[in-house]
Amino acid sequence: MRKVDVKGRKISLNDLAKELEENNLSLEDQIEALSQVINNGLLGDAPRVIRNWVLYHQRYGRLNSFE
Repeated sequence: MRKVDVKGRKISLNDLAKELEENNLSLEDQIEALSQVINNGLLGDAPRVIRNWVLYHQRYGRLNSFE
């Protein structure tokens, strides 16, 4: 399973999706985790929740575009 680092914790994409749904992460941590997902090429494997959060933060200019 692919993992991202959130403040020293390695969490799976499924756990990240749960954290985002429950709004347990600060805005800074959300941006950092989602940036790792994009930069590590994990977006294709990510749950829909994560893809939706990426689009949300891109819409408001908090994340760079990915192509």
